[in-house]
Amino acid sequence: MSPSGPFPLTVVVPAFNEEALLAGTVQSLRETLTALGLAAEIVIVNDGSRDRTGAIADELAQRHPPLVVRHQANQGLGGALRTGIAAARGDFVITWPADMPVERDDLAPFCP
Repeated sequence: MSPSGPFPLTVVVPAFNEEALLAGTVQSLRETLTALGLAAEIVIVNDGSRDRTGAIADELAQRHPPLVVRHQANQGLGGALRTGIAAARGDFVITWPADMPVERDDLAPFCP
């Protein structure tokens, strides 16, 4: 299958009150995707967080533009995943929790 979208892969990162972990997770995702040689977009879904998650997502978007989608009120994991997948521009989509930093061996099995 040849890619038809602007990215072969979209990684959707649902985040609810993840100010302590979001930046580290996105950084480790970027490093891992680069190490695997994958062109990918990262979609962060701020699911109505009441902490600094939204501000951190915005800061990340300014430095390394992931797409940030916001829910005004928490819609739960299912709602965040639906929103992120609907916003995805990649041919393939995977989801990765904001509270789980990624390493190459974690992501590699999903990439072929």
